[in-house]
Amino acid sequence: MKPSPRRLVPLLLILGSVASVRAASPDPPNNVSPPDGNVQVPAETTLCAQVTDPDLDPLNVRFLARELTAPTEVDFTILTIPDSQFYTQRHPDMFYAQTDWIVEQRAARNIVFVAHVGDIVHLAAGDFEWSIASEAMSRLEDPTTTLLEDGIAFGMAVGNHDQFPNNNAGTLADPGATTQNFNSHFGLSRFEGRSYWGGHYGDNNDNSYQLFSAGGMDFIVINLEHADWPDPNPLRDDVLAWADALLKTHADRRAIINSHHILCVNQGCPPTISAPFSLQGQAIYDALKNNPNLFLMLAGHAGHADYQNRRLDIFEGRVIHTLMSNYHFGEPCPYLCGNGYMRVMTFSPATDQIDVKTYSPYLDQYKTTEHNQFVLDYDMNGGRHFREVGSVAAAGSGSTPCIQWSGLSDGAQYEWYVEVSDGTETVEGPRWTFTDNGSCTSPAECDDGDPCTTDNCAGLACTHDVIANCCVGAGDCDDGNPCTDDQCAAGNCTHADNTKPCSDGDACTQNDVCSQGACSGTPLACDDGNACTDDVCGRIVRDRLPAAGRLLHARRRLQRSQLVLFRHVQRVAVRQQNDSRMLPGQCRVRRCGRLHARRVRATQPWGADPRFSLRSRDDGSTRVYDYQRPRELPGTQRLDVHVGVLVPVDRSGHHRGHVRLLDRPVRLLRYRSVPSRFQGNP
Repeated sequence: MKPSPRRLVPLLLILGSVASVRAASPDPPNNVSPPDGNVQVPAETTLCAQVTDPDLDPLNVRFLARELTAPTEVDFTILTIPDSQFYTQRHPDMFYAQTDWIVEQRAARNIVFVAHVGDIVHLAAGDFEWSIASEAMSRLEDPTTTLLEDGIAFGMAVGNHDQFPNNNAGTLADPGATTQNFNSHFGLSRFEGRSYWGGHYGDNNDNSYQLFSAGGMDFIVINLEHADWPDPNPLRDDVLAWADALLKTHADRRAIINSHHILCVNQGCPPTISAPFSLQGQAIYDALKNNPNLFLMLAGHAGHADYQNRRLDIFEGRVIHTLMSNYHFGEPCPYLCGNGYMRVMTFSPATDQIDVKTYSPYLDQYKTTEHNQFVLDYDMNGGRHFREVGSVAAAGSGSTPCIQWSGLSDGAQYEWYVEVSDGTETVEGPRWTFTDNGSCTSPAECDDGDPCTTDNCAGLACTHDVIANCCVGAGDCDDGNPCTDDQCAAGNCTHADNTKPCSDGDACTQNDVCSQGACSGTPLACDDGNACTDDVCGRIVRDRLPAAGRLLHARRRLQRSQLVLFRHVQRVAVRQQNDSRMLPGQCRVRRCGRLHARRVRATQPWGADPRFSLRSRDDGSTRVYDYQRPRELPGTQRLDVHVGVLVPVDRSGHHRGHVRLLDRPVRLLRYRSVPSRFQGNP
């Protein structure tokens, strides 16, 4: 017989009262292995801990550890841009100075995130101020100047001046009713697809979040729209429920809230670290304080240039800092502006501190009052962070779950703890330490993850023998030879000969091609058909030539590879002329064992083309030499001709301060013909 509804009421009340009884938390884990302080732990060890639960619920167990002897993480910087409303209205150069400086300092200060606290513009209805704001923030997005594919990560909170009408958020039915211009310039399409973009609330960008990592830590920043009015406030409540769910979904990320109005709006608020919350600030704190990862809230909207309110709250033993920064009150230019001041927060994991400074790139000045320059204590694990090394699901109460942990470093000290959860309550155990002595008991404990080593355990010590010709990818097999195709197949390198075009580095060969793993070409033909010339292809080694000698290039006949040299040419005196008439001068040239007189003439004026020819009286054959001068040499010049080298000197007989020429010809070079080049010695 089905019980009547009247009989069900007491039963439901009883069941409800039972369900309302809070389940007991699991007991802290104990009886761990290895014991705390052990210094004889092998390279692969087993971590164990006994877990119990008063309600006998199945328990999920996580093992977390870190290396205490590892290098600490490097410092990084997060910046806050306060209200920019008067920059977009009257002083865009101050806004541009801020974002330009951020880009310039990005690498030096390791800037990883920029938060704009809202009141981006002063008058939200027009487009002019939004265009200036968009231009200023776009400088953070340039991959060329930031050297980052997505630019510098940043998020923006909507302030009351970013809404139209002012100080009016939308409704639950129409959340974006007052932020059309904000979403037109800083909407979803601007951010979606970027690596740091997390997501948004509803169908607009009024409330959004970003994800980034720095200093070995992962972060989430949630930007909340200005909504500072008394309850009931359905839209604000729904947004806060969305934010709370995000913090729980990303419980492994350290959380920052960025919203325009969190601390007291009244400038009469005392400049202390216990400034009262605004209505919205109190609502944010009450809704999100139960998330252990929340540690920092950023705000603007109010405050005086010489002091900025901040507060410190403690919930269940955890500290939450709230910082306000806004500088247009007390910084007239001559009207309200702010003079480009912004917050520079440097996180130092090694010291567990956040160094907060206030700086203006526009003025190149710091504010150093106690409310603009201070240090916050924040636990960053000393720059050495715990990571999960294993887990066991549904462990029975009273059992001792274990996990294997390998790859420990010889002589390194480790710290670890166990986290136990019954699905409702989570308990962390104390922290224990041990030291690895590098010992092993089996080859499996010695696996270094490198497929190109053979890992063994011998005498309680690991060995890692390199496997010859082993590879993982083709990049491991490059032998530097362009005439082989290098590949990695089945863990081994292969080098197959190819027949690709190549360069053998010899200017006296042509049609170079790979053959049998080497590059070679066919020699160039240099025979000019003249029995009285030595025809070779080569180049002059000019490393040790004087300056003028380096500028001389013998003219090639018939083809570039043919270099014609005279055995010996005596000195010839030549006067600079501005025409092409014949110049007096005699020289004697020994050709084929006979002496022949030659006349020297300038084919063109010296300044236009310093070219001279040696013409034979008997057969009319011509040898041409080109001399290229670095600058004009006015007045009478003398040329000493030595084995194809023309050396200009001034009247004093000095070669531009390098070589002094004597009355008789000075032999500057002696050439020896070799197959591919000429060599000379001073």
